[in-house]
Amino acid sequence: MIKLVATDMDGTLLNSCGQLPTDTIKIFGALADRGIRVVVASGRPYAAIRDRFAEIEDKLVFLCENGGSLYHGGLLLDSKPLPAKLLEECLRTVRMIQNHYPVFCGVKRAYAEDTDPDFLACAKDAYPELEATDNLEEVIGKEPIVKIAVFNAQDRGETDSELLKLTLKDLSVVPSLRGRVDIGRPDATKGDAIRFLQAYFGIEPSECMAFGDSYNDVGMLAAVEESYAVANAVPEAKEAAKHVCQSNDENGVLRILKHL
Repeated sequence: MIKLVATDMDGTLLNSCGQLPTDTIKIFGALADRGIRVVVASGRPYAAIRDRFAEIEDKLVFLCENGGSLYHGGLLLDSKPLPAKLLEECLRTVRMIQNHYPVFCGVKRAYAEDTDPDFLACAKDAYPELEATDNLEEVIGKEPIVKIAVFNAQDRGETDSELLKLTLKDLSVVPSLRGRVDIGRPDATKGDAIRFLQAYFGIEPSECMAFGDSYNDVGMLAAVEESYAVANAVPEAKEAAKHVCQSNDENGVLRILKHL
């Protein structure tokens, strides 16, 4: 019996236009009313995803910032803040790479330096509660920072994730949306967050189902027994998943959940 369902947002639940499929709220609400824990998992911040589910927000669990923070019933359930030393190291590393810009993602809001208007506009689109600052070093200690999102906003090219991986060996460096890489603690992944929820709610992996499409979903897919990659998923996600369902544009997630 499935007691927990987790789904990624971008590229998995949302269609290619970034829209929720029709009946999402109805189906998620019905599952929650049956006692099934419904987890909305995303690399996005809490503020950027909760409003999409305003009608049933209190019934859902929100796995945000790739596992850096978890919210349940509107309250912060768990977070994995980065130590100040690692934040400083990340900041130095990113500043050395041309056209790369860091965003500090806190449990309350995000922070970015107002050095480039194109980057700042891109960052504000991704982080609705973003606060511009002259120097990110002044943000350290202000609130827990659970993730650093690195943008290559100037030319919309791919972020140099391989260089960041080689330099920041003690951290998790995962490609996210185009032109962005997410940096966090090695134990702050979607997979770690799902395992935390399994222990917190007393649910076995065999009682869990998950859906994903990208690199940052691999750990989550591996943490459950009933795992699905959507048809448009990257090969790594398909390899990690037990099943492949229809694509995000074919409402693959909801087609499976309707039969639970």
